[in-house]
Amino acid sequence: MAKKIQQPKMPPQLAAFDPNWLSEEVYLREVLIENQDFNPDPMERIVLDQVIMRNVHFVTKEFPNIELTDVIFEKCDLSNVLFNTAVIHRCQFIDCKLTGADLSDSIIHNTSFQNCLMTMSSLGFTKFKHVEWTNCSLLNADFYESELKNSEIIGCELNEANFSNVAMENIDLSANHFDGIMVSLDKLRGCRVTSEQALSFARALGLAIVEDE
Repeated sequence: MAKKIQQPKMPPQLAAFDPNWLSEEVYLREVLIENQDFNPDPMERIVLDQVIMRNVHFVTKEFPNIELTDVIFEKCDLSNVLFNTAVIHRCQFIDCKLTGADLSDSIIHNTSFQNCLMTMSSLGFTKFKHVEWTNCSLLNADFYESELKNSEIIGCELNEANFSNVAMENIDLSANHFDGIMVSLDKLRGCRVTSEQALSFARALGLAIVEDE
């Protein structure tokens, strides 16, 4: 990665969250939310700025057009949450559950996903820049037509993940685990793979591999 991911910027102190702050259009800044359900009424827009969410369960699932800046999620359950068309900048997701989460059609910059369960997550048509996935489960994750600029995938489970129509230049797949993934073979130029992975892509091209005697 040419440039290090920018870390979330946090003030020295955060205010404890009061559920009464939630309204039809809400802006939460410098807030700590922990050990509770997050269940605001569905709203057209929500903005979180310099917020830490720790051990929070998202009961409400629909957050279209959400804006997250300098937000840290720790051990949160965001299963099936709809963060589509989101703007996410300088955020961290640590030990979170994002099974079936929808982050499609979004702009996500300077964000890291660490030890997250992201099975069947929807990440297609999203512009990722300086984003890192580390030790995540991305089984059956869908990256269709997303952009991966200056981004890294490290130590992740990628079996049956969909990278169709994704330019894989400078993406290192060799440090990840999969038996098969979906890719556009014409967009693999510059992708780093192991020799075993290269053989699997060659077979996908219809080549008959002859083993050396």
